[in-house]
Amino acid sequence: MKLPAVAIVTALASGIAIGFWPVVANTAASPHILTAELCAAVFLLFAAVVLLSRQRLPAAAALALAIWLVLGICGAAIANQPAPKNYVLNVIEAGELDLHTPLRWHGILRDEPATLPWGVSYEIALTRVDYQERALAIRGGLRATYTPHSDELPPAEIHAGDEIALVAQARLPQLFRDEGAFDRRAYLRSQGIELTAALRAPALLERIAGAKPSPRTALARLRRRLRETLSSLLPDAPGEAAVLRAM
Repeated sequence: MKLPAVAIVTALASGIAIGFWPVVANTAASPHILTAELCAAVFLLFAAVVLLSRQRLPAAAALALAIWLVLGICGAAIANQPAPKNYVLNVIEAGELDLHTPLRWHGILRDEPATLPWGVSYEIALTRVDYQERALAIRGGLRATYTPHSDELPPAEIHAGDEIALVAQARLPQLFRDEGAFDRRAYLRSQGIELTAALRAPALLERIAGAKPSPRTALARLRRRLRETLSSLLPDAPGEAAVLRAM
């Protein structure tokens, strides 16, 4: 007996809707509630397997739909979890960090540096920032770009997972207030990028420690080699090569 896809999607969507219902969403911040929801999903899964082994297909199907309903509620609860106190935007709004001057940012490189038509882009998972002669622990994402000049040395060779530090003036992404304009700030935040910065010189980027070998770093390097191969195969068609790299 197979569940129709429509029934699964309906159960999942209903769970998400219930999870965002204000009465339920107000309790989403509690880790105990979230733990109970996950335990309920596991219990329902176990019960569904038992019923399925006893050929009680209608009851097992009902429990399967209930599992998707609970998972939808869990997904909404996870989305409603409040950001930690050291989340970089919370720190900025609290006045504990001022972005009007260049600062020394520390973090972990999330992915291999991306080669762009105008330079190189780095996506960094922030860990701390040096501010007013002290190290301030923060969490968030920073996208730094560097446009090379002919008389400058290339930036330091860094890879995904490396611990790095850079000196730059970070800013909140541009926000256009025109009605109907693309909300770039919200889009980048959905990608885990809260701040952007321009690296003025390669000497301002420093590699602190190398990445520990892991499947994630190996996959990131494989993706980089694939992107470089695509670019070399289509040197006269940068537009098509860019689409393939994005894919």
